[in-house]
Amino acid sequence: MSVEDKIAELEAMDLIQLRSEWKRKVCAPTRMRSPDLMRRLLAWSLQAEAEPWAIADLEQALKRARPARTQPLQPGLRLVREWKGQRHEAEVLESGIAYRGQIFDNLSQVARHITQVRWNGPRFFGLRGQA
Repeated sequence: MSVEDKIAELEAMDLIQLRSEWKRKVCAPTRMRSPDLMRRLLAWSLQAEAEPWAIADLEQALKRARPARTQPLQPGLRLVREWKGQRHEAEVLESGIAYRGQIFDNLSQVARHITQVRWNGPRFFGLRGQA
C-alpha cells in the first residue's frame, strides 16, 4: 500500500480510530482532541518512514534557517521600548544594563522587572523577532 493510500485511510478515520492508530504507531495513548492535528502528525510519520532522506534534508534546512546570534551589546547603547503606555529606556554599561537607577545582569532581567513575567530580553527590546 502506498503512502498516499495510507494517508487517504487516515482522512476517513474518526477521532476514536485515529487514537487507536496513534496508540498502535506511537505505543502510547494520546489525549489529543483534534482529529485534524492527529491526521497531520500521523501522515507526517508515514512520509518520514517512506522517505527518511527527506527528514535529513529538512533538518539541514532548519539548521540553515536559524537566526544568527546577535552581536554582544556595546556599552553606551540605549534601548527603548514602550510597554503599556509607558516609555522604558535601558542603557548598556560595561558592568550590565542600567534601568531606572538599578543595574541588571542582562536584558531578560530588565524585561522581567518591567513586565513581571519571564521575557526574552533581546526580543522584548526588539533585537530579535517581534516584541
